[in-house]
Amino acid sequence: MIDDSPQPDWRHLPHDPRAFFELPPQFDRKTLKRNYNRWLRSFKPETHPAEFQRIRAAYEQLDRQL
Repeated sequence: MIDDSPQPDWRHLPHDPRAFFELPPQFDRKTLKRNYNRWLRSFKPETHPAEFQRIRAAYEQLDRQL
């Protein structure tokens, strides 16, 4: 079975979390959470702790900016 799920563009972290989450220039908290949760479904902390930490740090950085 081949995993066809999309992969995040890790090169955007940590410097451009908005691009990592594929957010428009003007985004709201709801859009941020939706895109954050999309990656969490693929990178659960129990199975991908390093990736989860990177995703969480990017989310928190953007959340603080809102």
